[in-house]
Amino acid sequence: LRRAREDIELLGETIPAGTDVIVSPYLNHRCPADWKEPLEFQPERFLDAPKPSTSPCYYPFSRGHHVCLGRKAGLNESVLLLALMIRDTELEFLDEAYLPGGAATLRPERPVKDFVEMRGRREQTIVSRLLQVAEDNGDALAFTELDAKGDPVSRLTYRDLAQEVTRRSAGLLERGLSGERVVVALHNGLEFVKTFFACLHSGAIPVVVEPPRRRQSHQHLHSVVADCEPKLLIADNEFKVGLEWTTPVGMAADPVQNYDASRDGLAYLQYTSGSTSNPKGVKVTHSNILANNLLMRKLKKQTDGITLVSWLPVHHDMGLVSKVLQSVHLAAHCVLMRPSAFLWKPSIWLRAISDYRAHTSGAPNFAFDLAFRKIPEEECAGLELSCWKTAFCAAEPVRMQTIEAFCKRFSAHGFRRESFKPAYGLAEFTLCATLLESPTATPSLTLDRDKLADGLVEESPNGAHFVNCGVTDSTTELVIRDPESNDVLPPNRVGEITLSGPSRTPGYWKREPEGDFLRTGDLGFVKDGELFVVGRKKDLVIIAGRNIHPEDVEATVEASHPSLNQGCAAAYSVDDGYNEHLVVAIEMRRGSRAEIEQAVRKSVNRDHQVALSGIVFLKPGQLPRTSSGKIRRTLCARELPFPDLQVIEATEGSTAGHPVEQFLCRKMASLVGRSGIEPTVRFEDVGLSSVDRFSMMGDLAAAIGIPVPGDATWLYGSPRELAEALDLGMTAGVQLFHAGEAGPVVLVSAITGGTTWARKLVPLFDKTFTLLGLRQGTEIFDSLEAMATHHAGLLLERFGQGPYTLVGYSEFVRLALEVARQLEKRGARVDMVVAMEGSVKDWKQMPLKEMWRQFWTRLLWQALEVLRSKGLPGIWLGLKGAAINFRKIATARVKGGGIPNIFDPESEDVQQRTSHHNLELCNKYQPKPFNGEVVVYRVPNNKFSVLFEPDAGWGEVARGGVEIVDLEGTHTSILGPPTIEWLARDIARRIKG
Repeated sequence: LRRAREDIELLGETIPAGTDVIVSPYLNHRCPADWKEPLEFQPERFLDAPKPSTSPCYYPFSRGHHVCLGRKAGLNESVLLLALMIRDTELEFLDEAYLPGGAATLRPERPVKDFVEMRGRREQTIVSRLLQVAEDNGDALAFTELDAKGDPVSRLTYRDLAQEVTRRSAGLLERGLSGERVVVALHNGLEFVKTFFACLHSGAIPVVVEPPRRRQSHQHLHSVVADCEPKLLIADNEFKVGLEWTTPVGMAADPVQNYDASRDGLAYLQYTSGSTSNPKGVKVTHSNILANNLLMRKLKKQTDGITLVSWLPVHHDMGLVSKVLQSVHLAAHCVLMRPSAFLWKPSIWLRAISDYRAHTSGAPNFAFDLAFRKIPEEECAGLELSCWKTAFCAAEPVRMQTIEAFCKRFSAHGFRRESFKPAYGLAEFTLCATLLESPTATPSLTLDRDKLADGLVEESPNGAHFVNCGVTDSTTELVIRDPESNDVLPPNRVGEITLSGPSRTPGYWKREPEGDFLRTGDLGFVKDGELFVVGRKKDLVIIAGRNIHPEDVEATVEASHPSLNQGCAAAYSVDDGYNEHLVVAIEMRRGSRAEIEQAVRKSVNRDHQVALSGIVFLKPGQLPRTSSGKIRRTLCARELPFPDLQVIEATEGSTAGHPVEQFLCRKMASLVGRSGIEPTVRFEDVGLSSVDRFSMMGDLAAAIGIPVPGDATWLYGSPRELAEALDLGMTAGVQLFHAGEAGPVVLVSAITGGTTWARKLVPLFDKTFTLLGLRQGTEIFDSLEAMATHHAGLLLERFGQGPYTLVGYSEFVRLALEVARQLEKRGARVDMVVAMEGSVKDWKQMPLKEMWRQFWTRLLWQALEVLRSKGLPGIWLGLKGAAINFRKIATARVKGGGIPNIFDPESEDVQQRTSHHNLELCNKYQPKPFNGEVVVYRVPNNKFSVLFEPDAGWGEVARGGVEIVDLEGTHTSILGPPTIEWLARDIARRIKG
């Protein structure tokens, strides 16, 4: 290995890394016409007794490079081959070579392929590659799963992955599922990775589908099940599709045997083709997986051990092949997150690339567009993207405007223009066919539209832009053909893209393969060896990387309203220069246009999870058709009125009153381009795409300052339901009331878990303060310390090192103290804790001397009050009442009780249960010292209270001192005017010094 690494240095730039190399045993120096003169490879280095006729020679060749080893290939030649392998070349081995001029064939004493016999055996399948990596480097990190905040929730080494794969594989074999289809409906994450590889390991054929969400149609899942006839469903939840069901964990068993998969055997079915009603499962073999991974490895210039980051859905070919499978092929580290995390907060994607120093990460065009438009500059702080060598973009048309905007926006954070790699591929070719490899290649061409319509390529300064999608490798043959005659077209002519090579899959499930070349249905041309994609021969619509079949949408439209007839609709796409938009044209004979529009949008969104960007209403007979009556969708896009895609910035006439309702109604109106959306409308009735719904929740979370689940529009039916859920504390976290230069001032939740106690305090702070609220929500903690640690982490994550002021009320001033302590422990600055009517002590901690002092003080005060109101006869009653109260307190002290807990732990009311639990935490809490100052606001009280100790019960914990402020009023009245106004002014004065 050391010798091989030295040889790499000797090779220098002669054979660049990632190039093709042909290796043969011997060839003399009489070269064919297209060969150059041979260059000898340092013969004294490679052979002990060098001879010109037998030394390894290098020949530049039209197909790549040629290395001749000599007749007696031995140790030195083996070292050279190893050097080439380490250098990431792609080797093609010949067992014999022919001399020019019809000379005899020369055969080596030992076939060259013997030198790579072990290498070929180790990479028989992607599963054997996994097991080999686990054996060679088992402690290496294989996969990391991130949560919606971008934090790691679980990690998996290659050894752990291999062990779990064999356990789950054994469970599948026990069920007799080798060779049978198994539906895998799991989200992005480690459970999917373990389950998918277990299927491959056992010989079961995984069929990956998107797990259906709540309130979402299961039509696609039913269609896939009907087509592939699986025997098992592996999912977190059971779906009613008539299959045996198990969870990922439930499929495991003790390993007893392994399945030895054939390279040519079927690995999995990929259902990304065909319509919803008639899906087509692409048959992907083990050899397809290896071939396409080698192709991507070369074009992306990847080496073993790199890091990849992905939010791409694993049920899509790009997410599955280019991340999950390629990561194992490269013995790499793959960082996975859910698509909803990216859509909720796009900066999480780039932050993961920066933090984990990822070499490769890619996505469809819409994701790069979303990133440069939606990521605020403050979320880019510390972002460092110079590590990102391959930012591939595929699965939908790549837009030059998006490339330029993204590169310009993030160049300040280290992203380089040459790292952006447009690509072309499809599931029928496993995944990748071409990729922009050279940084000096022409990034795009501007072509004359009229010439293009005639199939000719002619540049024009005012024409249409087309992006360079790069080159393929030596194993793949890309040919442009006439779509009708199938004749091969010369360069610079537009035709159908056809592909052949080891990445080409054997066809669709239950369908015969078609010809030697894969007809992609996409139109393009080749210029200087590089592919430019110009459109689609098919009517397929691609929205956010998803294939939408127009005939499916048309059937949905026709069935959405009784006024619509069969054949009245055409679905097609329009391009605004940045993205593709789904539009339907409808011939309307009768009915209300507004009613039909609402029904159409609702039905399309429900059945296809895509939003309509526009609806064009036509008179009967205006849809373009062929002479046989078929709808001409391409002509619809060119000749029908262009729909208004401009968004509406405000909702006119909405009755929404709650801020969350108003925000959501405005946002939905903007997304679908219509006004008057009410807060009671169902989310699925509006016509929003999945991307829009996730993105809207991210915008809402940023606006109100607390986390909102990305799938909240599926969990809650309408803006009103979601607003009510937020008000009830269904989500936890930090609520940002307003941001300013001073602060942060943190209003800590009450014993109920919410901040409603501070409702009248919030508007009294001027906007120069950063004012926050801590909400507990429904999360249950084992201790007050655990709750405070959680809150402190949220504060530090979003608002840094302070200085902080913590404001607490009543019993939960203890939480305010503990949050302050946890912030201090992590290096943050906390200037002050404000305790409103609360102490960190309870009765059992009050000194007996203080109890007697308060008793006689209160006894005298109560006697005087009774004397004043009822005269001398009432004194006895007053004394008797005081004695009863004292006895209760003394009894509680002897029994060791803390704050009396009047809340019902079994109540159906969430606040009752939360309050009961939190009071128990308060009673168990043992306060520890805090370095800052404590300011206590208290009111007169005729009960015994720790607050009326000389230090209000804070002396032992407040190292910065205690200041006590006496107020007029009662425990609750101080939260209202006029006291609350004075409190706000006094707290502000203290903070500003």
